[in-house]
Amino acid sequence: MLALLRLPKVVYDYFQRQWRNELTVCGKALVWCIALSGLGTVSVQMPLYQAFCALVMLLAVASGACSLLRPKVTMDVLLPERATAGSPVVGRATLTNRRRVPAFDVCVGFYDLPEQFAPTPEVVAVPYLPGKGTAEAVFTLRPRRRGRYELPPLRAWSTFPFHIGRGGGRAGHAVGSLLVRPRFERLDRLPLPAGGGRGGGAGDSGQREGHSAEYLGNRDLLPGELGVRLDARAWARTGRPVVRQYREESPAGVAVVFDPRVPADASPERFEAAVSRAAAVCEAVGRNGGDLALFAAGADVHRFRGGTDRAALETALDALAVVEPADPQSDPFAGPELWTGLEQVAAVALIAADDAPRGALVARLGAGGRTALSTPGRLG
Repeated sequence: MLALLRLPKVVYDYFQRQWRNELTVCGKALVWCIALSGLGTVSVQMPLYQAFCALVMLLAVASGACSLLRPKVTMDVLLPERATAGSPVVGRATLTNRRRVPAFDVCVGFYDLPEQFAPTPEVVAVPYLPGKGTAEAVFTLRPRRRGRYELPPLRAWSTFPFHIGRGGGRAGHAVGSLLVRPRFERLDRLPLPAGGGRGGGAGDSGQREGHSAEYLGNRDLLPGELGVRLDARAWARTGRPVVRQYREESPAGVAVVFDPRVPADASPERFEAAVSRAAAVCEAVGRNGGDLALFAAGADVHRFRGGTDRAALETALDALAVVEPADPQSDPFAGPELWTGLEQVAAVALIAADDAPRGALVARLGAGGRTALSTPGRLG
């Protein structure tokens, strides 16, 4: 009895799988034509009945050929771990035919990709794969939005002989996940001090670990001055109190802070625009001669040493790829990680995901003489 109750679901799942994965676009059109021509089966005298029989025979021959010549292959897949939203990702697969029978019109691709990926046209990757032979196939993915996605197995199937059905493809090769970074447009100008000097310009030298303060010379001790470095030798030579004068090194580097707090009814497009804006600011820091010394996306804080290299930007883009909106009533910067890291930077760029005032946060970020710049999450 239970088996009979499960039978409708089994049949439904079978036909759903056939429609979704086993039939090509041409095959689905053929099925619709068979359904429409089925109206002619009321009489064998009608020409439509002959068309119905011919279409059914065509589908049967194609299905039988796909079953007999379905490829059985093993794959070695090479796919990038990272991509950019809106840009195609090209992967390569080395196919090895396990059968002695050759395979024709072999295609490579994915079934049931996440909806964040644009559909790609079905292209024959290997027209002819000899028995026990090897060939290289190229496939393409087109992610629409940023994020980390677990990809379904990569499959190989054949559409021979009429490109109506797909033979094979039930066993696939696991490819893991794909990290899709946000797409952004370069900023022409970033109004921050070049090189990250505290309040200074491009000529100011910043702090570099391992260097001491620069000695400038001596001067007379001022009345009431305490806590200075007296120069005993100069004092003995001149007969008056003399102190050593140094030019203290200022912290160098730029911090980019992304505030992910948005209202619950905010549009996803607005948040994505803010993420792209933050990515553009991170890229502009290094291009304008600064050091990306710290990056924070909410509570996720990254500190860098020698942030002029590409690794700092890569880390920031990876973090922005997976950042999620935060509750506007929360405080994503409550932890000490951001504030202790700001001691080593001279300028801060704050990107907010909405238009809510951030005056208190900007004032706190700019405390201690740091240059603080607040920019909206979208241009215009």
